[in-house]
Amino acid sequence: MNTKGFTLIELLAVTLILGILITIAIPNVTSYLSNSKKSLFIDDAKQNQTIVGNDIVFNKFKAPLDKNDVTIISIGLLEHEKDKYSSSFGFPYLENKSYVAVVNIGTPENPIYDYYVALQDGGRNAIPLTNYSKIDSGSFVKNAKNRMELKDEMMLYLGSHVSFDKKEQLIRSTKEALAYGANTFMFYTGAPQNTNRSKIEDGLTLEALKLMKEGNVAFDKVGVHAPYIINLANADNLDFGIRFLTEELERCEELGIRYLVLHPGSHVGRGVEEGIATIIRGLNAVFLNNHGNVKILLETMAGKGTEIGRTFEELRQIMDGVEEKNRLGICIDTCHMNDAGYNVHDFDSLLKEFDQVIGIEKIGCIHINDSKNDIGAHKDRHENLGYGTIGFDSLIKIIYHPLLEDIPKILETPFINREFAPYKKEIEMIRSKKMEDNWRETFAEE
Repeated sequence: MNTKGFTLIELLAVTLILGILITIAIPNVTSYLSNSKKSLFIDDAKQNQTIVGNDIVFNKFKAPLDKNDVTIISIGLLEHEKDKYSSSFGFPYLENKSYVAVVNIGTPENPIYDYYVALQDGGRNAIPLTNYSKIDSGSFVKNAKNRMELKDEMMLYLGSHVSFDKKEQLIRSTKEALAYGANTFMFYTGAPQNTNRSKIEDGLTLEALKLMKEGNVAFDKVGVHAPYIINLANADNLDFGIRFLTEELERCEELGIRYLVLHPGSHVGRGVEEGIATIIRGLNAVFLNNHGNVKILLETMAGKGTEIGRTFEELRQIMDGVEEKNRLGICIDTCHMNDAGYNVHDFDSLLKEFDQVIGIEKIGCIHINDSKNDIGAHKDRHENLGYGTIGFDSLIKIIYHPLLEDIPKILETPFINREFAPYKKEIEMIRSKKMEDNWRETFAEE
C-alpha cells in the first residue's frame, strides 16, 4: 500500500464500495421524493435544467419572459398531499404526494410574478396551479411554507374579451380589463378575421404583468382566442390552419399565456366523420410542430351550419384521436350549449353528462353568454345577461358552481347599441348576484 495515499486499484475499490453503499442506503430520487415528509427545494435553477434525479425533469416549462433583464429567479419543489390543493384547467386532485414547483419571474430586486405548477408524469408535464397565495417579494425557496395559503372562500375568476393592439399590446388588454373590474380576461393576438400580427414586445408584456399584479389580475387565468379564419375541419385549407395555429401557440408562449380557445371547425359539406378526422390530423400536426405547454381548449359549438363540436361526443372523438391528450381541454359556452340542445337550466345534470362523456377535469374555460334563441335552435346568437332565454339566475348558478371554482369565466355578450361594452355592469351584477331591472336601457342612457 502507498503510505501517502491510495493506489489506483484501491481508489477504484473504495469508489465501488461507496457506490454500492449509496445504492443500498439511499433509494432512487423518485422513490425518495414520493416518501419523504420533508419539503425539497432547489434554488437558482434555470430554464430546461434538470432539477433532481433522472425522472423529475423540469424541461417542458418555458418562462414567458426569459430574456433581456427578466429571468427565472428561483424554482422550488414543495411536496403536497391529496385533497389539499387542486389545479387549474379543471384538473382533478393530483396523485398523493405530488410536487409543486414555483417559478419566480422578474429580477431578484423586483419579482414580478410567480407561477405555480405541479409536476406530473415524472416531472415531464407542468400543470399550472391556482390555490396558492401570490408572493409579494423575495425568493419562494426561503420562506415557502410560511407564504403558502389555502383559499377557503370561493374565488371567482371573471372577465371578458378585451382589445390587444400593436401600440400597447397586453398593456391595453390589462387596462381595459381593470376598467371593467375584471380579474382575468381573454383576447385575440390580432384581428380574428385576418393574419396580420405585430411582433410581441417583451417590454410591453413586462409592464402589463406589473399592472396585473397591482390590480390583482390572475395572469394564469388569462387566455387567448384563436382567430376565426382557422378551420382545421376543412382539408382544402388544412396546411394554412396548421401553420397559423402553430404561430398562435408560439405567440401565446411569448406572452406567457397558458391556454388558447379554438373553434374545432366546420366540415363544409364533407360530413362530420371526415371533418373530425381532418381536425385530428391538424391538431396532431400542430403539436408535432410545437412542443410548448400552451393548452388548446376546444369550444363547445352551437351546431350552426356544418360546425363540429355541437355534442360532447364529437369533442370526445376529437380528443381520443389526438396523441398529446394532455395538451387538450374544453371551453364550454353557455349560449352554444343552449343552442346546441343542452338544457343549461339543469346544469348539474348537464355537468354530469359532460363528466361521463369527456370528464369535468378537462374544462379549462367557460364563456358566459345569454342566448337570443330557444334551446336547440343551432343559431349561436349571444345576448346580454338576463335578456335571453337562459336567464340571469341560471347563469349565476353556472358561474358559482362549486366544481368550477378555479375555472376562468369570460363574458362574450354583445355591445349595447353596438357601441358600449356592457362588461363593467355585467361583472358588477355577477359579483352581487343580483340583476337590476332594465339595466341595459339605463346603461345606454347613461
